[in-house]
Amino acid sequence: TATKAPGAGSPSEGVTFTPSDTTDYNTVAGSVGVMVSKALPGISAWPTASAITFGQTLASSTLSGGTASVPGAFSWTTSTTAPATGIASQGVTFTATDATDYNTVAGSTNVTVNKATPAVSAWPTASAITSGQTLASSTLTGGSASVPGSFSWTTPATVPPAGTTSEGVTFTPTDATDYATVASTVNVTVNPAVAYTLTVNSAAPSSGISISPVSPADNNGASAGTTPFTRTYSSGTQVTLSAPLSDNSYSFVSWSGCASTSGSGGINCNVTVSANTTVTANYNQAGISSITVAPSTATIGAQQQFTATVHGTASYS
Repeated sequence: TATKAPGAGSPSEGVTFTPSDTTDYNTVAGSVGVMVSKALPGISAWPTASAITFGQTLASSTLSGGTASVPGAFSWTTSTTAPATGIASQGVTFTATDATDYNTVAGSTNVTVNKATPAVSAWPTASAITSGQTLASSTLTGGSASVPGSFSWTTPATVPPAGTTSEGVTFTPTDATDYATVASTVNVTVNPAVAYTLTVNSAAPSSGISISPVSPADNNGASAGTTPFTRTYSSGTQVTLSAPLSDNSYSFVSWSGCASTSGSGGINCNVTVSANTTVTANYNQAGISSITVAPSTATIGAQQQFTATVHGTASYS
């Protein structure tokens, strides 16, 4: 039967011998073995794969769709593979329902592997800070996660209000390629700022020197002043005071009590108010060194105009 399509394998199929002289000879029937190889199914579309998370195997990814020329199923070639983070092509196999007559077909499809989310079993505790300080001044201690990494303030430049406030903390895994960051909040105690007094004096003279500017303004909004005067600042405030090079008949010499000085002649006093602090602007009072009179000689009996010149460290009339 020439139109018969035998199954795969080595079936024995009927063969007929027909003599040329059919008048005198009959046909003879027999059989021969024929080798029938398995057919290869046609794949017109490979399936798509659902995304998985780093650490999961391909068995966790679902294959959807796919079209073949015969009934069958698509499956991962190595379902126990745990691929790296990213998008990669992974082996897929089509297995025909009629495995006797059809071979399997190997192909591939892309699978997306997302970063895994670390498990944080304990968030850190935060050390107390003082009002006006940023979160960067608060130390995070402790905390535990399922993978190595570190905890940090999400916005370290934030200046939280006084009291107990909940602020953002981020866990960043060491392996940032395969693991995502995790965000939460931690309570931080913000104590009221301690205020200290900055006393501004002057020496020779002990009063009357105008110090301006004084920056920043103090807790009460006061800035420049005339010695002696005081200003109130929260602990840790950095203050700059500027003294005049001369004031009336007094000449600036130096500052004392400052952390550092700057400006022409050292007229700027820089100080950090972390305790009650006193700074002093030192001056020299102008003095007369000599007086000369001209002319130095005169004629008796004649009228003479004399001019006196005062020499010193200021102007005199």
